[in-house]
Amino acid sequence: MPWSGSYEDLLAYLRHFVNFHGDPVPYDFNGVVHLMLATLDNLSHNASEAELEDIARSLSDEQAAFLLKLADYLGRGRST
Repeated sequence: MPWSGSYEDLLAYLRHFVNFHGDPVPYDFNGVVHLMLATLDNLSHNASEAELEDIARSLSDEQAAFLLKLADYLGRGRST
């Protein structure tokens, strides 16, 4: 199903997402994780190697640091 809104609207929605009901609380951590996993699945199925190389140049320093932090937690969780 194609997105009918603008690219900017989708980015804003994802950046400010709290929960699927639009309520100010509670934060839906599980929902955000599944949105992230869906985008990872999308990249895994559709992105070329060259495009994946471009990701590092697209990230802010804060985003890169957070991805590295996530990778560290993933590594710890997989080894136990």
